[in-house]
Amino acid sequence: PDELFEVTLKMDGSSTTFYVRPNDEGVVETGVCSSNLELKTDESNADNLFVKMYNELNIGSELKAFYARTGRSVAIQGELWGEGINGNWEGVKGVNFNVFDVFDCDKHCYVSTYERWNILAELGLFNKHVPIFAVGTLSELGLETLKIEDFLSFADRPSIHNKIAEGVVFKSLSEPNFTFKVINTGYLLNGGE
Repeated sequence: PDELFEVTLKMDGSSTTFYVRPNDEGVVETGVCSSNLELKTDESNADNLFVKMYNELNIGSELKAFYARTGRSVAIQGELWGEGINGNWEGVKGVNFNVFDVFDCDKHCYVSTYERWNILAELGLFNKHVPIFAVGTLSELGLETLKIEDFLSFADRPSIHNKIAEGVVFKSLSEPNFTFKVINTGYLLNGGE
């Protein structure tokens, strides 16, 4: 109950990763991946929603500049959501992207919450972070009993554009790899998958 967590909105969309790393020859590369595939960022994929967002955010240039300043290989992970994606739960026009994690490719681990915030600010992407509900202990959030029904009640909330959110995500501030999701039962009962 005294563990500190960051609590964010879980978005209904498609997992997306933008990365920067040197290849085997030492040339710094950037790219974009869906949940299962690395995608070409050339003209052959110009109409792909993931590649469009990569270009719209100018993330390739931003990540290369970040690598040049820091020498760090990172992967920005987030959710692509909106028109044409997973039934568009939010019911919006266009496509949006929200970051939920940053992975340190050199150390093979997720960065801490505060480090994620700093990296996103440096990349000009903090405004693309998933909505943050709270940073506090489970006790401060009224979840000290650790009962599942209390977590389900906590997850029963609106999303950005829908009166029913997919759920919430809890990330430990002391252990970045410890996270858990609570899916809103209203989301499941109303057609969410």
